[in-house]
Amino acid sequence: MARRWLSLAVGVVAFLGVVASPVVAAPVFIGSDLAAAVTANINVLNPATLAQRTAPSSGAAAGGWTAPSSGVVVSWSVKSASTTTGQVRFRIVRSGLSTSATGAGTGSAHALTPGVSTFDERLPIQTGDGIGLDIPAGDGLDLLSAIGGGDLNFWSSPVLIDGAPSRGGAPQAGLTLLLQAKIEPDADADGYGDESQDNCATTTNPDQADLDGDDIGDLCDNDEDGDTVLNVVDNCDRVSNLLQEDTDGDNDGDACDSDDDNDGDADTADNCRTVVNADQKNTDADATGDACDADDDNDGRADAADNCPVTANAGQQDLDGDRTGDACDADDDGDGALDATDNCATVSNGDQSNPDGDASGDACDADDDNDGLTDVAETALGSSSLDLDSDDDGLADAREDRNGDGRKGRRETGVMRFDTDRDGLGDGLERGLRRGVADPPGPIGGTGRKFRRDRNPRSKTNPLKRDTDGDGLRDGKEDRNKNGRVDRGETNPKRG
Repeated sequence: MARRWLSLAVGVVAFLGVVASPVVAAPVFIGSDLAAAVTANINVLNPATLAQRTAPSSGAAAGGWTAPSSGVVVSWSVKSASTTTGQVRFRIVRSGLSTSATGAGTGSAHALTPGVSTFDERLPIQTGDGIGLDIPAGDGLDLLSAIGGGDLNFWSSPVLIDGAPSRGGAPQAGLTLLLQAKIEPDADADGYGDESQDNCATTTNPDQADLDGDDIGDLCDNDEDGDTVLNVVDNCDRVSNLLQEDTDGDNDGDACDSDDDNDGDADTADNCRTVVNADQKNTDADATGDACDADDDNDGRADAADNCPVTANAGQQDLDGDRTGDACDADDDGDGALDATDNCATVSNGDQSNPDGDASGDACDADDDNDGLTDVAETALGSSSLDLDSDDDGLADAREDRNGDGRKGRRETGVMRFDTDRDGLGDGLERGLRRGVADPPGPIGGTGRKFRRDRNPRSKTNPLKRDTDGDGLRDGKEDRNKNGRVDRGETNPKRG
């Protein structure tokens, strides 16, 4: 087999001349007969466009060397003797089978392998156009050739450019490029081959939109969304909705209606798309508005059985049994005093008695007189829960029952004993008190008149010991006037 070397400055592109022919409905193949005997290699070293200059005496495809009619190139094939890594592109050459031509369409880039390589394409072609190849630099490509009297044209520096002025190429005698293209008619002139590419062969639709993917373009499909409901009666002709739901009856099906319930809130923001709720109230702040939420407060209790439908209360507590849960009941204990002002919101106390004036009424106050000793402890001790100093010795009840256990301990003074050690001196006086427990406003009592203040607080005696200094005299015998001070004529109860 003879080898011909072509060294060009630009990549080689092969094209075949185009011969005008009548428009036919069936596809037509133009270019070379790829089954023709191979007699030579065309070696391409530099970037160039390669196309047929003159037609050989034989070896043409069934449709001839040039396009017999306008249409679309839907695929092309080339026979190669080597593998390429570069970007070989199919080219439409206008005019075909001539010494001078220009580019009229460039295909996608492909790499070739030895033998026949076939690629899909979509390039409009006109009557008389030829075909060729753009070949990049660096591949050292061997294209197989059948010699039959034809000549090739080479264009380089630069390759043919689409829409550029027509220019002549360098002829190479006795070579025929083994390149073939399949052309399909394009009856609606939208740039798609009628047989394999155009989903509306008789209706122009350059975008080939096919909503339902049934290979019938939307412009010629009587059921665009493929829901089996014809466009003419479909209330959403571009959105599949077999059941044709239309909540608001506005003839726009829910599937394509931006406001299904017609409440003025767009479905994209409507928390009840099919239930009218213009206010969009949503107590539990979930994704569902109250108007269509079976559990408005999201507490796990359906609204129909919830004693507080819009206030979360999973436990359903209802203190007063009035079927309104405590969480939403303005008067939990049913005593007539509203919770907001009730000093015992969960204990019935219609009289609101509260002697110590704190925040808790007696019915729910563990320490009615607020002396620090619970009512339970005071009951056990026999002291008053309405008197801060039940024995009027100047010491608060809680100061005497220091551990608050409701019992007199060995180291505690008696809550109900003015003089625990019975030495004749009150407990508060022996503790060095100058003042008793103040009498607060209201019914709570403080220290009574029985208490006498200590005139010398530094001279404290032991309220749990009758004879503090152990001199055989009771403290009260030594402090005869019982003022806590050693006056003239008195002995000191702290010194024996």
